[in-house]
Formats: sequence, structure tokens, C-alpha cells
Amino acid sequence: MAFDAHYPESSFTFRWLGTGGIEFRYQETIVLVDPFLTRPTLFNLIWRPLHPNSELIKRHLPRADQILITHSHYDHIMDVPEIMRYTAAKAYGSPLAMQILQRSGVAPQRCQVVQPGCELQIGHFTLRVLSGGHIFIPFFTIKETSPKHTPPSRVWDYQMDSCYSYVLSFPEHIILIWHNLHGTDAPPAHLLFLNHEISRHELAILLNRVQPAQVVPIHWDNFFQPLDKPIQPFFYPTHKLFPPLQRANLQDFVKAVNEIAPAAQVILPKPFEFITIS
Repeated sequence: MAFDAHYPESSFTFRWLGTGGIEFRYQETIVLVDPFLTRPTLFNLIWRPLHPNSELIKRHLPRADQILITHSHYDHIMDVPEIMRYTAAKAYGSPLAMQILQRSGVAPQRCQVVQPGCELQIGHFTLRVLSGGHIFIPFFTIKETSPKHTPPSRVWDYQMDSCYSYVLSFPEHIILIWHNLHGTDAPPAHLLFLNHEISRHELAILLNRVQPAQVVPIHWDNFFQPLDKPIQPFFYPTHKLFPPLQRANLQDFVKAVNEIAPAAQVILPKPFEFITIS
């Protein structure tokens, strides 16, 4: 496989959008996963209503055909209604995620509820839905539905009912977007995207099951920092009593992957950098 920063229409290309966001391009199909560019500051998140940055979103994501949502926290779904406003994209996700989109004005026929075990064709990709998992966050426990019928405006309006991982495949490649703290039950894939916060023990299980050729860590950056500022690591749980938090360390992550799966290549893309796999 070769990597370059150019985008031939006939090849498979991806780019990291910051946080958990990814864009995949193959043939005429553009698939977005958890696109989130607005990135309000911590102060605005707590004290002010949330509004998508329409100009920023449209400038960086002018096209989309399909949008996959792993779960419905604000940093995964907040910008999706705005993207769907100026594109013909269809969204896929949990019942609560689709409910939030419809509360935001998205037509029901463009919101497809999926469950683990679902398999369907989206453009040139085959999509398979897998169960996911999420770290515990106070005040954001599992909610089956939302009692509200108005558009979400505060961070508390973005609750989660469940979390999904996804497999995207086409004849040449299998891509696994793994949103889970555990590696058990992960399927084989050529290209693996995963949250940086997974423990070393579970990372070993995951890599041994997936046997990826390439590994891309995502959701490791400070998503309170605007995308026009230099990217910086965010805090993540250490799985220890002390210190309870520390900043993400990509060098440690790369070292761990190299020790567990020496044949796998770790890719550390810059936001919006096109990477072509041929």
C-alpha cells in the first residue's frame, strides 16, 4: 500500500477531521464519521447555548453522501444537522441519535436507525454495525430516549443511548472504526481507527484480533481548542488511581503498537490532510 497527500478520484482516501471525525472517499461516495468542527471552548460549552459554526463546516466539508454517528454526545453529532442542511446526506446511528437529528430539523426519511448486526450498502461501501463502548462520564449516563422535542441547545441535551463501532468495506479494503474500550469481538480489518484512551491490555487484545496493516489513533486532541490553533493533546483516563488524568502521549501509543504488532504501520495524520491508500 502506498500513501500520498493527493486525491485521485479512483482511489480510496481518508482524512482525519479532528476529535473522532473521519472522512472516507471512494469512487463517488463520501462517508463522514462523527464530523465535529465547531469545537466550542469549555467556557462556551458550560455557559452559552451551542451553535454550529456554519461557515467553518461548509468550508471544510462541502460534500457528504452518508454520515455515521457512533453516539450522540455533542462532540460527535452537534455539527451533523448543519451538514445535512446543505447536502443530501443520509445519517445512520442509534435511535436517540436519530431523534436528536429530527429535533434539529432533519427529515425523518434521512435518518436511519441501525442496530448492532445490521449490514447494508451505502454508496460503494458495505456498512456493518457493531456494538461499542464509552468511558463513564458523570451526568451523561445511558438514556433510552429524550423527553425534549425542541432542538438541542446545551451540552446536557446531547445524551447517549448506546455507542456503535462500524466496519466499512469494499473489494480492496476493510476499515474498522472501533469505538470501544475493549478489544474483544473486534473483527479483522486492514485499516483500524481507534480511540487513544484504550488501555494497553485491551489494545493488545484488539490488535491481535484485528491484525491491521495500518492503525490510526483518533479522539486524542483537545477538542476545546479551535481547529485554526496548533493541535494539542487532551487529557484521558490513565486507568490508575493516581494520577487520575494525564495528557495523551502519541509516542507512547506508537511504541505500544510497535511492540504488540510490529508489522502494523501507525499513521498520525494532521487534521484535513488527505491520505490515499492505493
